[in-house]
Amino acid sequence: MKGYLCLKERHHSSHMNFEAYQYIVPAISALFLIRIGIQYVKQKRSIFSTVVWTIFWGVIAVLAFAPHILSTILADVLGFADNVHAVLFIGLGLAFLIIFYLSSVIDKLESQLTSLVRKLALMDVDIEDEDDFNENPDMKKVNP
Repeated sequence: MKGYLCLKERHHSSHMNFEAYQYIVPAISALFLIRIGIQYVKQKRSIFSTVVWTIFWGVIAVLAFAPHILSTILADVLGFADNVHAVLFIGLGLAFLIIFYLSSVIDKLESQLTSLVRKLALMDVDIEDEDDFNENPDMKKVNP
């Protein structure tokens, strides 16, 4: 936490200037948080998804307000020498986690779709056989 204390002292002694992204990013985060809340209320989003995305957009907003302080704390906690490396490591880790999750969801949807198509195909064959049986009198003789 040595780096954090030095950084904290430096920020207290100097005037903190806000950049444009420090206004824009929290506004975008707020819009996404509102959207996530609306989707959850309309039951279009699961509780797990809601929590994950709320944490994600909350962290993005906090990082925009205090990027140096938060990244320095992360670097100290995780044992990185530089706060940039800590942020890149966490970002890549989250990106791979999201990719893995989406890949799992796609695999599950593909499996469900295959199963559904098979069931529909079997139902369609049964319906066609029944229609042929009712329409063709010769079939009644063959299939009592």
